[in-house]
Amino acid sequence: MSLRGAKRRGNLLETITDGDRHAPTGLAMTNERHAKFIHLLLKWNQKINLTAITDPDEIRIKHIEDSLAPLHYIKGATTLLDLGSGAGFPGIPLKIARPDLRVVLVEATRKKVGFLNHAIAELKLTDIVAVHARAEVVGAVREPPLRQPFDVVVSRATWELESFIPLALPYLAPSGTIIAMKGAKWKEELASAKEVLAHAQLTASSHPYHLSNGDERALIQIFSSTFDREGRR
Repeated sequence: MSLRGAKRRGNLLETITDGDRHAPTGLAMTNERHAKFIHLLLKWNQKINLTAITDPDEIRIKHIEDSLAPLHYIKGATTLLDLGSGAGFPGIPLKIARPDLRVVLVEATRKKVGFLNHAIAELKLTDIVAVHARAEVVGAVREPPLRQPFDVVVSRATWELESFIPLALPYLAPSGTIIAMKGAKWKEELASAKEVLAHAQLTASSHPYHLSNGDERALIQIFSSTFDREGRR
């Protein structure tokens, strides 16, 4: 997506503010498919490295619960791209919670893509595909699932924020939202990304929260400065 010619709206650095501390949707939204996904994850984790966490209850909190945190911020979205999906977080838990979403998972490790495809089949999920590609090589991943612009481009605990933003922009619809899911050091990452945000004329808002075990997390929402959070110009 090109943002050249977009109107600058105020001082972009002033718009980087703490959010409303919205609590993640949490364990109340988990269901039997999430439990089955955990079972599949642990089974495959014996063969390939998918997660360092092997306790099912910990996975339910640190992976599933955390992956559901964006639900409040993607209510109007119909398409979602999960860059650097890894073991399917947050894309698969979000798809389970929002069956209407059309989801594409991009992962660079072929063995992990094998797991993603297996999980999609076993969970009987539709309108979701896993693509073996590196997000950094935009031209190489322009196969049919990635030709459309996406309402939401999300990534969880992968790239530093200032590196993730340029990766996400080519896939984003003009009124879409980038969501970066971060840990306790999110403030430092947001501060380091100020120049990238200003150059691309993007606005960012941060939404800190805690998981049910007390772990600190933050969701950083990024959108074009010519649109508000609902996509209105």
